[in-house]
Amino acid sequence: MLNSNLNSDHEKKKPECSILIADDEYMVRALITDMIKKDGYIITHFDPAESSSELLKKSYDVIIIDIYMPGNDGFQLHAEILKYSPLCQCIMITGNPDMQRVDQSIDAGIFSFLVKPFSADQIRFAVQGAIRKKQLLAPDPIEAIRQKDSVPSLIGSSEHTRSINALIKEIAPLEIPVLITGESGTGKEIVARNIHNSSARSSKTFMAINCGVLPPSLIESELFGHAAGAFTGASKIKHGFFEVADGGTLFLDEIGELPLDLQSRLLRVLDNGEFMRIGETGTRHTDVRIISATNRDLETMRREGRFRDDLFFRLKGCRINLEPLRNRRDDIIPLVKMFLGKTAIMEPGAIGLFLGYDWPGNIRELRMACATIKGRSNERLITQDLIRKTIGIPASASNVITSYNKSKSEILQKFEQEYLSTILQAADGNVTRAAIIADMDRKNLRDKIKHAGLDIK
Repeated sequence: MLNSNLNSDHEKKKPECSILIADDEYMVRALITDMIKKDGYIITHFDPAESSSELLKKSYDVIIIDIYMPGNDGFQLHAEILKYSPLCQCIMITGNPDMQRVDQSIDAGIFSFLVKPFSADQIRFAVQGAIRKKQLLAPDPIEAIRQKDSVPSLIGSSEHTRSINALIKEIAPLEIPVLITGESGTGKEIVARNIHNSSARSSKTFMAINCGVLPPSLIESELFGHAAGAFTGASKIKHGFFEVADGGTLFLDEIGELPLDLQSRLLRVLDNGEFMRIGETGTRHTDVRIISATNRDLETMRREGRFRDDLFFRLKGCRINLEPLRNRRDDIIPLVKMFLGKTAIMEPGAIGLFLGYDWPGNIRELRMACATIKGRSNERLITQDLIRKTIGIPASASNVITSYNKSKSEILQKFEQEYLSTILQAADGNVTRAAIIADMDRKNLRDKIKHAGLDIK
């Protein structure tokens, strides 16, 4: 057995790709290694007569297998490797080709079939194509890490947001399904990603699927995959989301849009991890954690017979309901500061406009509004006029009359947010200097700033 991390004169691929070469002849393995080593792959040699079967249980991107080996069949070896590397691509090689074997290769989902002797270009192109297909089936690990690091916790200082972040930490390690409900734009996918990133599955795949945008005719194929020739247009094997996300987390957004006939199939996967590709009779197994989300009332849909009772109860192992932004206004200013950036300065009165708007599109609308405001602002100063134009606040909005106590409370809250933000900007975020400007006790001022969710030094 030879296991080598080969250096290259060229820049290594990121991430490095792992290749297994299985052949009973050392010279064949050495020749293939020499042909592809300058591309910087991690290469493992496997001799069925001498190597440990434990090598087959490691993760590989591409496997190069000889069909005929003493006491071994390349297709059986391929099937064994797929148990541990389900998305790896296989290149079959042989010195004795026949059409029956070619057909068998196609049926087994083999990526490429090469006849000995082959050139260096042939094997290199085959490997590069196999790697590209593998990358299309599964996310780039470097990109997955980047996305993981870029996903923030729910931002805000409201009691609701603090309780949601605490709940995420509590349930993330548990292997239970989670149902996230709430209006569109409240941050359901952010919650799902944080659950995944805080769980033991964080190094595995997180896949987000919007059930509401998939055409009904394609949903089953997208979820469970299909065999080659399963239906018109199915020329190749397709790996479904449940197969690709094996070991990780599958986020099914807008689960309420899933047709009834597919709800029963989803229930089976949830119960025992078993599914079948379209056009196949053999059962496959997957290990995924399901996190689902919806902005619809599943309770009402269940009573009306539009959503299965058993699926509903199976999905809501833990239920998280996200309040709309209008009900957690303490989150607005921290979100605005994050979206606009630290260098943005708002003129007096600007904060009140953000706080006074109901944000029917929730965090998504607020984020887009801030992006527009930031893009249209020629200087760092964010003006009230620009905010009004971007949000589209009607001129009559200020004429709405509410109760005395509610109006007083809202005005005082807006005043405090605006005032504290203004003096902090004037003091460059220094609380001591801000307290001198405001002629207030430093501790009292710090408490007010903290309650308002503003950044301090």
